[in-house]
Amino acid sequence: MYLESYFVESTAGTALNSRLVLRDYQGQDYYFEHADELTAFFFDELNRQAGGQATFIADRPGTVVHPLLLMKAKRAQRFLWLATNHVSSGQDPLTAPFLGIYAEALAKQNLKAWTGILVPTAAQTAALRQRLGKKAKLYTLPSTSDPVAPAIPFDRRQSGLVIAVGRTGEDKGTSALISAFATVHQTLPTARLKIYGYGGDHEAYQAQIEAAGLQGVVELADYVLDPAPAYDQAQLLVDASDSDNRPLAMGEALAHGLPVLSYDYSYGPRELIAAGVNGELVPNGDLAALTSQLIALLQAPDRLATLSQGAYARAADPKAEATLWANWQAALGID
Repeated sequence: MYLESYFVESTAGTALNSRLVLRDYQGQDYYFEHADELTAFFFDELNRQAGGQATFIADRPGTVVHPLLLMKAKRAQRFLWLATNHVSSGQDPLTAPFLGIYAEALAKQNLKAWTGILVPTAAQTAALRQRLGKKAKLYTLPSTSDPVAPAIPFDRRQSGLVIAVGRTGEDKGTSALISAFATVHQTLPTARLKIYGYGGDHEAYQAQIEAAGLQGVVELADYVLDPAPAYDQAQLLVDASDSDNRPLAMGEALAHGLPVLSYDYSYGPRELIAAGVNGELVPNGDLAALTSQLIALLQAPDRLATLSQGAYARAADPKAEATLWANWQAALGID
């Protein structure tokens, strides 16, 4: 068995895949016009080998939604996972066009193809219910249940250390955070920011750090396999994203007793952060408010210590993991 790919020259002078041929698969040749057809064939074969009742979860809608919709299988379970907001940041969730990666998946004619649509937050579920109607099979399923880490006495955390964790990029507010910390540094010379993550233009961010004279103050710490030590050492996690969907780092940080300062974007922060209890929220996109709150929190270590205690307390739900798994079982039809 092997795969042949045929190419033609496009009008732009680039190579264009015109045909795919799967040779001698179980004694037959199969022809596909594009990669989505081949992927759908692959999914159908997985389903056939699973007795015709496989479960597929579209966690990368931009690449797998169309193949899943092309499948010939009738009994396979197909779920759509909404990892992000369903509209562009700042747009009306009830009327704005669906984000490109969800446009086909959430089109009215395709809703019946999904066994279920999995949504991390109740707020987004409510918005989608209004848009899609009562027949849409929506399930509110947080992405994780984070076990509470052993408590770290607040005086053992590194004074003035703020961290950001996750993919870097302009939609994640990386350059805005660096700008904010330039102001923070003027008031609090010993405060530091470590940015753990990958994805954005780190050369440009490093140049911004150097141009602002923030070497040794702001550090691009890159990706780490285990962020737990970072959560346990810092005094505050900051999130300057313009949108997300119940970010993993936010839940992890709170479970490590790390207070969170975040923009109040849709969806996630309000379901995780209780202002004045385990963190603080500022209006989405208001960099001045974020900067001011950063300074205020770092100037009040006793307040941060109280927020840390609140983070541990709110995360300590012994039933959370069992409840989450029960909800997943109900959505996926697992006995």
